[in-house]
Amino acid sequence: MNVQIKRYIFFIIFCLGTLLYSNQVLSEKLNDEFVKTYNLIKSGNFKDAKLILESLREKNPTNMEIINNLAVVEAESGNIEEAINLLTESLTFNPNLETIYKNLTKLYAYQANVLYEEALSIDEKKQYNISLKPIGKIQRTEKNIEIASKKNIKNEINFDINKQEESVSNLVALWSKSWEEKELDKYFKCYLNNYKAKNYSKHSEWKKDREQRIKNKKNIKIEITNFNVIILNEKNSLIEFQQDYKSESFNDKVTKHLILIRHADGWKIAGEYIVR
Repeated sequence: MNVQIKRYIFFIIFCLGTLLYSNQVLSEKLNDEFVKTYNLIKSGNFKDAKLILESLREKNPTNMEIINNLAVVEAESGNIEEAINLLTESLTFNPNLETIYKNLTKLYAYQANVLYEEALSIDEKKQYNISLKPIGKIQRTEKNIEIASKKNIKNEINFDINKQEESVSNLVALWSKSWEEKELDKYFKCYLNNYKAKNYSKHSEWKKDREQRIKNKKNIKIEITNFNVIILNEKNSLIEFQQDYKSESFNDKVTKHLILIRHADGWKIAGEYIVR
């Protein structure tokens, strides 16, 4: 997957996380119908699931849970482009960001594999398993919508973009310096308390591995260049930079993305990705 596609995915995900809840009231009937479609998807009955989901979407056009599961149905039916379009056309706040991100990533990876084989004129194409994840229930309620709206109004009033951009830059400087100087307490405080990287099931596992990797190096030198704030709002930030890492045993220069979430005690790293 090339850099442009990855940046596009990150942009989509942060747009999904920065808009307000739509003012739709979800009835018990809607929830029951949605759960029914989930069970149909799990049983492989994509045709009936699609009919119900399309009906639900007509009344709830910005509901991301409905859109996600409709995209799952389209992907499983072989309509990859339509699945991608569904996940990208309705940009709204949604409590299942991780699911949306993973599903989009899988769709682009699937496309990349197909295009690769077509480019090489491979006659016997492999059958790739997409395995998108459906969402089991709708998590929005009238009460949550009201609370989220009030919080956003308050945050927008207090949000100073220049000040926050400086805060984001300071966090990255602290993160790289504490890594370089092996000040592990400061380093880990730059991340969310429950942060875990890909391939780790628990925060404690990731933290233990990072401690060992950092402590095992005698000298670490990290240079951050081409720093760019791609997205910045009262809740989230997406930043990009060049990271030049050097130690006595390993040198590497990569383009990196950091996903940041704003907490009461400042910005914290919620995602760390190499996009080269």
